[in-house]
Amino acid sequence: MGTTPQDDPRVGVFQVEPQPHPAPQPRSTSQLLSDLGSDLGNLVRGEIALARAEVQEGLTKMATGAVEIVGAMFLAFVALIILLEALVAALAVWMPAWLAALIVGGTIALVALFMAYRGQANLRKASLLPRRAARHTQADVEMAKEHI
Repeated sequence: MGTTPQDDPRVGVFQVEPQPHPAPQPRSTSQLLSDLGSDLGNLVRGEIALARAEVQEGLTKMATGAVEIVGAMFLAFVALIILLEALVAALAVWMPAWLAALIVGGTIALVALFMAYRGQANLRKASLLPRRAARHTQADVEMAKEHI
């Protein structure tokens, strides 16, 4: 009696018989150069596509992070207001409420003024111009001119 497919231990196993490879045909130099250019173009296009995908993924993560940070800043601002109101209420136990609000508000205004002053000073020092890179590039150009 013959074996059924259920009894055959090779069922479900992918078996491939080795096939002899045909001998490669000699190709001309122009064909090889043409294939090289084509392959190089495909490689460059693939690398550009990969770079785009990576940049897109990075931008998506950055946007998500930025939204989360803005949300956290908003909640921190709300919490600060609530805590300042609690401070005014606590001080109002020992002094008139208007005076407690004036002291807390004035203190916060002074802190804000100090922070604005420091921020303005730091912005004056900052520059978006790549001055060091420009100097290095200029030096490289001068050195290249000397060697030519």
